[in-house]
Amino acid sequence: MKNIRSEEFNHKERIFMKMKYFKIDIILLLIMFLFVQSFSQKLWAEDDDSRSSDSVDTHGFLGQAFTKSIQNNYLNNSILGSFEFTEGGFNLTKTLADNFKIGGQLFVYRIGTLGNFAAQFDWLTADYFWKEQLSFRFGRNKIPMGFYNEVSDADTGRAAVLLPQSVYPLADRNFLFAQDGVELYGNFRLGSPGRIEYRLYGGTLFYDLSAVSSSSITVSQTNVPYVYGGRLLWESQNSALRAALSGQSFQLNLNYTIAGITSNIQLPATLALGSVEYNTRNFTFTGEYGQWWVGFNSSSSIFPAGSVISDRGYVQVDYNGIEKIIPGIYYAVLHSDITNPNVPGGFQNDVATYVRFDVTKNWFCKVEYHSMNGTAYLDPTINNNQALSALNPNWGILLLKTTAYF
Repeated sequence: MKNIRSEEFNHKERIFMKMKYFKIDIILLLIMFLFVQSFSQKLWAEDDDSRSSDSVDTHGFLGQAFTKSIQNNYLNNSILGSFEFTEGGFNLTKTLADNFKIGGQLFVYRIGTLGNFAAQFDWLTADYFWKEQLSFRFGRNKIPMGFYNEVSDADTGRAAVLLPQSVYPLADRNFLFAQDGVELYGNFRLGSPGRIEYRLYGGTLFYDLSAVSSSSITVSQTNVPYVYGGRLLWESQNSALRAALSGQSFQLNLNYTIAGITSNIQLPATLALGSVEYNTRNFTFTGEYGQWWVGFNSSSSIFPAGSVISDRGYVQVDYNGIEKIIPGIYYAVLHSDITNPNVPGGFQNDVATYVRFDVTKNWFCKVEYHSMNGTAYLDPTINNNQALSALNPNWGILLLKTTAYF
């Protein structure tokens, strides 16, 4: 009885501490918002010419979604219907000189077991524009992977609720969204052939311990000794067509404990992605395909040395010919191991249809449905700890979302 009461007390204490830190995070976010709004309004009240190199731009957003799925839980307890899909952000950028600015975004979210409303800086960057062909930025910089990785933190710039999860998985968002280090970038204008943009970066990555810990495995330490990569993008002179090649390499080191035995594992990884997009007056056609190579080196026989290559991609069409309404569809595919692409639990085919409706210039709503075949990337912990291969391969999910922004 004493042990039961002790466990109950500890459980309540953990809940109290989470609520306490959540309140502190929200208070800090509100204080920052009110302070910057007051400060920026004073600056904007001045004449435009007098503040050309001393302006502050502020933006923010708040989104809430409802999910309802059949057969399998996805992202949250969606079979019963769930509102555990909330995200908000506030960012500011201050121009210090004509060619130098700093900025950052404070972001909070909760999507099922992800985020837990812990406030963090999505990006925090100082940017020096030396000349068009060569400039640099440093700090916490967004990673240029494909066309949409850098805007995965806010759905204001897209019609779909979820980006294609085969290429831009929410579960890896905190890990692959930004890197802490430096970046070189530049743009070369080629005349009638268009322009070429390059971006090169290097540094380290932040990895949340809770993302890999579970009831059977405890991760005590993570380290990313390096990350480097880049993107080469070409765009036509009329901006109707663009294509890009993106690449990234990093290594994740983990110290973990299983059944009381502590070991370490090194996970070197290389990601590659090719992207093409074509815009007409009313349509946007997009396609991206890539492969991820991940190696395994461990001091324990539990995780034998080896490697696996996965492939992922999608094709997407948006229609922009209706005022205030953008319907679209995409088909996304994922194979966790290309040597065995159809193994149960190792693939996912996703047909998503969606509509975005702009209610006002600062408020929109979205409706989206996914017809799914395959269970790769599902979370066993919210599906009664069943193996992915044991889950129903044919399932679907409905998402309703509304977002306000400024």
